Amino acid sequence: DVSECETGAHNCSQMCRNTAGGFTCHCYTGFQLDEDNTCIDINECLDNNGGCERSCTNTPGSHQCSCGDGYRLRPDNATCVDYDKCEYLNTCTQRCINQVGYYTCACDAGFHLHTDGKTCLPDVPCTEENTCSLAPAGLCGQVGGQDRCSCTSGYTLQEKDQATCIEVDGVTLNQCDDLAACVNTLGNYRCHCRGGYSITEDGRTCEDVDECAVDNGSCEQECHNTIGSYWCSCRRGYEIGPDGYSCIDKNECVLPEDNTCSRRAECINTVGGYTCRCLPGYEGDGLVCADVDECAIGNGGCAGTCENTMGSLRCHCRQGMKLGANGRDCIGQCFII
Repeated sequence: DVSECETGAHNCSQMCRNTAGGFTCHCYTGFQLDEDNTCIDINECLDNNGGCERSCTNTPGSHQCSCGDGYRLRPDNATCVDYDKCEYLNTCTQRCINQVGYYTCACDAGFHLHTDGKTCLPDVPCTEENTCSLAPAGLCGQVGGQDRCSCTSGYTLQEKDQATCIEVDGVTLNQCDDLAACVNTLGNYRCHCRGGYSITEDGRTCEDVDECAVDNGSCEQECHNTIGSYWCSCRRGYEIGPDGYSCIDKNECVLPEDNTCSRRAECINTVGGYTCRCLPGYEGDGLVCADVDECAIGNGGCAGTCENTMGSLRCHCRQGMKLGANGRDCIGQCFII
């Protein structure tokens, strides 16, 4: 039996399994076989939203669930849970109220919320002579006949005097995980994940980016995601190109160890595979080649006797005659007495 899967004499796009007298094509998980033996991606999001509670994104051979702002994906990678945004994303100047999927700011007595939704402004401003240090971002309100100091968004009251506003140092408040760098911004900070990772909804945790999910990672054939990176590979019969993305035909006939042809066969390279053909004087499937007994048919064309040899034959003439120029005929010899 010739293994079409080994010789490349098949039209499977992903996996080939040899059978007696033929072969069958199969697909990787997340793909399905169509009529011409091509594996096409299954869109899992079309079936019950891929099992995702909120958003489902189809990827080649798989899918990903996501939750959107204000939620975090549970360990089951399907359902979503609200988290305390006031702990991680709070930009309120006084009070932060966590809501399902978002948060809101509120003000203490004697203050009201500015249109920016974060800053608390005094209902009754203080007199010019007050105990608050107003530069550069201080606010002062009269509450119960006493000065009450506050700050604009991005600043906080200094603990020791509760009167001076200082910029919120994001680096000091850094809650970024180990895979992220903390970048200080005016009155806050943000986490910037290293290459191969993206920030999650909580704004501080990094998760692996599946580069293969977008345009197959620019890989021509197979894309393999790894933690923080990915790599490309090629199917049997191809090898990765110099750019690390493209696949070029591999000439399996160059090195004997790259093909299964008999040593008595010729290896013929094809695009994505190769075929084996027995040399003249031998017969078989190219993987196994047996000597042909040329003498068995028509005496091998010999006028005299025929001697079979490996891959050929040799003709002999009876005594007194010699072999002709064509290696087959026998001609008489003349003797001078």
